Amino acid sequence: MQMPAPGARWYCRRPPALPPTSVRAVLEPSMVDLSLPISERMKTAAGRRNRPLLSVLAPLGPPLRRNWPRVILTIIAGLGKFMLPLVVGYAAKVVIDALSAAHLSSDEQTQILMTWIGWSAAAMVGCAVATYFRASWGQKLSARIQHALRRRLFYHLQRLGMEFFGKHHAGALGSRVSSDIQHVAMVIDRGLIMFIMDFATIALIAVILAYTNLILTIVAFSVLALSAASVAYYAPKLRRQRKAVQETQSAITGRAAETFAGISLVKAYAGEASTGRAFSDHSMVLREMQEYTSRLQGRFNSVSLTLVMAAQMAVLAVGGWLAIHHPDTLSIGALVLFLTYLRWVEGSVQRVVDGMIQVQDGMAALDRLGDMLALHPDPVERPNGDKPEQLRGDVRFQDVNFAYQPEVPILCNFNLHLESGKTYALVGPSGGGKSSLCKLMLRFHDPQLGKVTLDGHDLRELDPNWFRSRVAVVLQDPVMFSTTIEENIAFAADGVGHEHVEHAARLAQAHEFIMSLPEGYQTRLGERGVNLSGGQRQRIALARALLRDPCLLILDEATSALDSVTEHAIQKVIDSLRGSRTIIIIAHRLSTVKNVDEIVVVERGQVTELGSYAALVKGGGTFARLVHEQTLG
Repeated sequence: MQMPAPGARWYCRRPPALPPTSVRAVLEPSMVDLSLPISERMKTAAGRRNRPLLSVLAPLGPPLRRNWPRVILTIIAGLGKFMLPLVVGYAAKVVIDALSAAHLSSDEQTQILMTWIGWSAAAMVGCAVATYFRASWGQKLSARIQHALRRRLFYHLQRLGMEFFGKHHAGALGSRVSSDIQHVAMVIDRGLIMFIMDFATIALIAVILAYTNLILTIVAFSVLALSAASVAYYAPKLRRQRKAVQETQSAITGRAAETFAGISLVKAYAGEASTGRAFSDHSMVLREMQEYTSRLQGRFNSVSLTLVMAAQMAVLAVGGWLAIHHPDTLSIGALVLFLTYLRWVEGSVQRVVDGMIQVQDGMAALDRLGDMLALHPDPVERPNGDKPEQLRGDVRFQDVNFAYQPEVPILCNFNLHLESGKTYALVGPSGGGKSSLCKLMLRFHDPQLGKVTLDGHDLRELDPNWFRSRVAVVLQDPVMFSTTIEENIAFAADGVGHEHVEHAARLAQAHEFIMSLPEGYQTRLGERGVNLSGGQRQRIALARALLRDPCLLILDEATSALDSVTEHAIQKVIDSLRGSRTIIIIAHRLSTVKNVDEIVVVERGQVTELGSYAALVKGGGTFARLVHEQTLG
């Protein structure tokens, strides 16, 4: 090991300001000032910027391009479903005019009637077929787009940095991957496809009606244009408010998930009442937002449907006057056609009104999805990063400055060399920077200045996935997945057999307790392994790390929850690995680091002592004081 260069300053100076982060924290209900008017709370929760519509829709581009044949077929089927019934309305016009025509004989009238009944029957059959394929293809299209977006978002979130996950509840992120993606499907089915179908149908109706009577068509669609204007006016407002509601829902989901994950602490401290009050307060915020949105939705519904009825009244008034005073310009059948087709237009407007809240839910979810996809991986991943043929585990910190926040430096001008094949212990007072060193070695963060190298390679130049596949870490609070014990251990390496898993478990002194469980290695663990003791979880985590056979093994208080007998057995395992890989142990219980090659004492972001256990105890410094305190304790 190498000490910092002679003359290097040991005190900590403030490092340069951190570069701007790309992470935009999503506000939780607790961060919304409850004294503000509800309209201001909505703005705060939704964010204060408006994204262009095309920017919001951008995430749909790739999956729509990949599924464009199914999109076209779904639209064609939908057009058939909406347009074929128009035949029946036109048939009514022709038949009424024929029956009221005095110059036609009864046989001619009967022939016209039977002809249009036949056309109507054919349209009915075609409509039934089109309706089936519209529903079937539409659901398949929606499922495929949801799958593509869900997978893309999940992969993208995994690549984001630890800073991002420190600012977002796991439950809220789960809501993004599940419920948000379901809402997005509404933009496709109830939005894009339905809009094309309704727009094309209304355009066809306009052409037919204009051919029948241009003046009456202008009257009808002049009023309907106001209805379209109301949609354009209210849609952005509804989208913004629905985004605020969804942001608040996600935050509440995350808070509930956090509470249930720590339910043992809540119960132990009799905190049910306080957590219940806090949850109720946040839920009240959500309720007020939903009520505020419902009022806007009510105004939109009222204006849109009133304008449609106004169009019908205008057609009835003007059309009735034309039929009475100018029967040569508008027949009774034509007036019936106008009123019938306007009912279809009313149905289209009704679908827009009824589906607007769902579509705006989807647009808000798309907006949130775009927020997530706009975040860049942090630390930045180098394209086609280096993949050295072999790693020995030689780690070097060179003039490293690091801070999570600019005003609170953690490491300052830090230098340290950890030679390959040796075992080191990082010790020192809490907050000295030991865990930060491990995070830098795993490249969870990059230093603001200086560099961390592995076998001479700057970690920023290496492919992060390739590099991490050759490193293993065991945390003080090990992560367990809600699956079998075997799958938890095998998570460390792809394609390993049961014999490899069992061998790693035996090395970690876990095999015996695993076999005592009813289903052995196939025993399913509860969330975060709640049905295991702390020591059992640590042994499974250690088995997982040993299965990987890493060149660099980091143990962060990995034996803190073990009894002395098991800890001694595992210490023998660790000792047996010495010389074959670099092992770094973070320990507060100093009796566990007597056999390491060198002990590194880290205080205030600097190495203040280093050497063997005996030498440091004899030296009478910080390490000797810590040993003395623990011995007395």
